[in-house]
Amino acid sequence: PPSPPPVSPPSPLPSPPPATPPPDASQCGCSHLLDGLTPTSPASSVCVKRESTRVMCRPLTGGILGCDPGMHLCQGCQDSPGKWARRKCAKKAHKNKCGKRRVRRNCHVSCNLC
Repeated sequence: PPSPPPVSPPSPLPSPPPATPPPDASQCGCSHLLDGLTPTSPASSVCVKRESTRVMCRPLTGGILGCDPGMHLCQGCQDSPGKWARRKCAKKAHKNKCGKRRVRRNCHVSCNLC
């Protein structure tokens, strides 16, 4: 009887996708970049302050104080913390409610707004 064909070696596993770069300042919603901040600065080193319709962004000053008074650290692209991130954003996105102003404001990731 003829011999069976040789068993081929298993195919190599596909390589993992490249790591996504950390979010940058362009995802903080800045309308004004101050003190030498660039859109490619890491979001984790950006302080943000809302003034009327403008969003002012400065580099993190460093040290234990962090951002200047009245400013907060940019969170990059994520859903608002609390009940929005835990349950509301997924529901709203599933029901196609991302066009609503309040949902857009709170559900950046779930609604693919960044």
